Amino acid sequence: MTPQRDYLSSVKYDNLANLPAPPVEEVVEPHSFRNNIIKMLCCTALIPIFMLGIFQSQQIQRAMESADDAQLAMARNIAENIRLNVEVGRRVLQVLADVHGFDRDNARAVQAELDRFVRNSSRSTLAAAAIFDSNDALIAFSSRLSDSQSALLKKELTKLAEGVGSQGGAEVLRIEGLPSFVAVCVRQKGETSGKGRLSLGLYTTEFVEETLRVAIGEHAFDGVVVDAQDLTVAGFNDASSDNGNQALIGIAESRAKLKEDPSGYLTRTAGTRDVAQIKAYASVRTMGWTVALSEPLKVRDRIMLASLETSGFFLLLAVALTFIVGSLMHRPLSRSVNTLMRAVEQFGRTGRFHTIQKQLEKDGVSELTELGQTFEQMVGAVSEGRKKLERLNASLEDMVNERTVRLLGRNSELRALQRLLLPLQDADTKRGIGLKSHVAASVDQFGLLLGLPDLTFMAATETGQPPPAGKKVLMAVELSGVTYGWLTVRTEPLLTTDRVDSLRRLANSLAIVLANDTLVRQLAKEHATLAAVFESMTDGVVIRGKSGRIIYANEYACRLLNDGAGLVGISGRELTEKRYGTEMPEGSSFSHVRLVRRTAQGVTQTLDVTGFVVSDLPGFPGERSGWLIRDISREAGLDAMKENLVSVVAHELKTPVTALRLLASNIAHGVDGDRKERESDAAELVDEALRLGQLIDDLLDVSRIEGGVMRLDKKVVQIASLIDRATRLTRARYPIVVERVIEADAEAVCVDPARFTQILINLFVNAARYKKPGEETARCKVSVHLSKDGRVCVDVTDFGCGMDSDRLTHIFEPFYQGDMTKRRAAGGAGLGLTIVKGIVEAHNGTVSVRSIPCVSTTFTVSIPV
Repeated sequence: MTPQRDYLSSVKYDNLANLPAPPVEEVVEPHSFRNNIIKMLCCTALIPIFMLGIFQSQQIQRAMESADDAQLAMARNIAENIRLNVEVGRRVLQVLADVHGFDRDNARAVQAELDRFVRNSSRSTLAAAAIFDSNDALIAFSSRLSDSQSALLKKELTKLAEGVGSQGGAEVLRIEGLPSFVAVCVRQKGETSGKGRLSLGLYTTEFVEETLRVAIGEHAFDGVVVDAQDLTVAGFNDASSDNGNQALIGIAESRAKLKEDPSGYLTRTAGTRDVAQIKAYASVRTMGWTVALSEPLKVRDRIMLASLETSGFFLLLAVALTFIVGSLMHRPLSRSVNTLMRAVEQFGRTGRFHTIQKQLEKDGVSELTELGQTFEQMVGAVSEGRKKLERLNASLEDMVNERTVRLLGRNSELRALQRLLLPLQDADTKRGIGLKSHVAASVDQFGLLLGLPDLTFMAATETGQPPPAGKKVLMAVELSGVTYGWLTVRTEPLLTTDRVDSLRRLANSLAIVLANDTLVRQLAKEHATLAAVFESMTDGVVIRGKSGRIIYANEYACRLLNDGAGLVGISGRELTEKRYGTEMPEGSSFSHVRLVRRTAQGVTQTLDVTGFVVSDLPGFPGERSGWLIRDISREAGLDAMKENLVSVVAHELKTPVTALRLLASNIAHGVDGDRKERESDAAELVDEALRLGQLIDDLLDVSRIEGGVMRLDKKVVQIASLIDRATRLTRARYPIVVERVIEADAEAVCVDPARFTQILINLFVNAARYKKPGEETARCKVSVHLSKDGRVCVDVTDFGCGMDSDRLTHIFEPFYQGDMTKRRAAGGAGLGLTIVKGIVEAHNGTVSVRSIPCVSTTFTVSIPV
């Protein structure tokens, strides 16, 4: 905990205003001149030491790079020495193959020459040689091996001769029981044979091991040479390593990189510095061999560490000597600085100064001696400046007193302006009187402050005429080109600059107050006008906020939705769900929503709600949704009464019509055979009774559809049977031909068979009634298929007179016919398509129509599977 916090926790106080002042502590300055001098000297001495360290690190880096280059160069030299050794052997064999007379006719001379060549070769390289003719038959053979080894070797060389190409080459030959050999083959083309003679020499792999041993020498390297099949030709291990030949690890992966860079490359294995290896790879050209050298990274680190220890010792020695010399040299400097600091502290504490020149001259630091002299001169200047400051302080106090008086006057003016600009608290009915008295009081107060007791404010008339004569206008009260009045006096006053500024501030403040008052009056008038308009509307208006709560509702809306109680702040959706059981949709995307409830007086109330959008209401930026509410209880009652009336009339007509039909049937069966006219009358009576009964059934169906009480008995049936039955029943009264096309996927449907047959009959009857003039038989085509969304679609197309596009939107309305002029001729009450639409919607389906005048009309019925 800091001392300041300890102090706050120890004292007791009631509030922050009564908190006592904290104790004053001496400020300790850690950045003294002496310390800075010491730091400067240390930093100056450390710069070359730091540079030496950087130079040493660069030297180590360059040494590491040189070691890498040397290791890679060593691998390349080993590869090149092996290639040159093999190449020399091949050149010798080339000369031997070109010697005249090397054929089977002088085999003895050939054998003698071959023995001489083998005996004169170095024991560590050439071990055997052989010559074959153009048919790969052995002409001569010479070896320094034993007889049994020579016999085995001769057999293997015969096999090798059969596989050597026309250009010859070199490869490693491994024979079980014998050392590994480097086989160098040279084929000399003959004059008559395509193959020519073959010279073949064998070198032991000892020269490869000798090349590795000589090249590596005392280095802590692991070396290995492998052939094209990754078999080891020769290897060399570091004697101090117990981990085997590390050069063999990863030798197979290096072959792909050597194809890209045959000159060789260097890599480092992953792992810590104890296990990581630096490996160099080189390729033996023309032979497909690979040379690998591996050096542990820790060995390289030990070599570098020995050099670093020597450099580090000298660096540490330089640092120690630097600090010793610096400490000896800074003592006189430190004494001079302390003497100078004590003199400065004493002068700052007591205001008196004692000379320190003798002490500074004794320490012998000339710069600090000059600094002491300069300080003594500064002390004299400070004393003289102190006296001048005291005189200036006295004059400044006089100026401050004068300025205080002026500020107090300005403060009084500001208080008067503040009182003028405060919002008025008077009621609307007294606003004009309150504003006049408020302005007059502020002007009187300014007159007293400015010494103008007759200062008054005269308001401008509506005509904008200036004040009458006898008044002296000091300043106009105007804002944005509008004059609200004038500041006047009776006599000509003396206007100073301060008075003019004060009057200008008063005029601006008065103009702002009067402009705001005018704006408030206009807003109040507009608000009263809008409120009167909304409250006098015969429709209810409700506006909702973004949260769904009502932010405005007129009185008529409150009376309709909430029995006269207020609606502001209530959630609109919760209100309609609670009182009407209907959840209103969000936003204003709906066109009409009907709300129905029974009031406490037992009256059914029906409301029609329409959504709308209002933008940028005062205080409510953006869009808000609203409801326009109409009371349609009387219209809804009339509609219900009409529906009940139709239903009752239809039921009342059904009984006598049925009796009439039975009576007519009896008359038809009871007439004599010779009384044909009476029989015809009876048949017409039966037909009219049937038509009247059909009309009644249609009226009952319409009543059920509008009342929403149509019941369905759904079954899975074949659509073809329904089409055939409807065709048969329609053909009994009208001549019609029906063609049907049914897809296999849409053969079965789940519908009410009787009702769906009624749909088809009504569509067929329409096709028969509105066929083209002159046609005796109506034609109709029924297509049934399965839509993409899995619904069964039934297309009924008639080839009659068709309809115009402006009539298609009305054909499903009750008592409407496509051609009203044919209504009497074709018959029907215009209820068939209304019944079709009602039955389809009862099946949760849709019905649509498209027509081409004088060509065809197609009705599409779509129902779920």
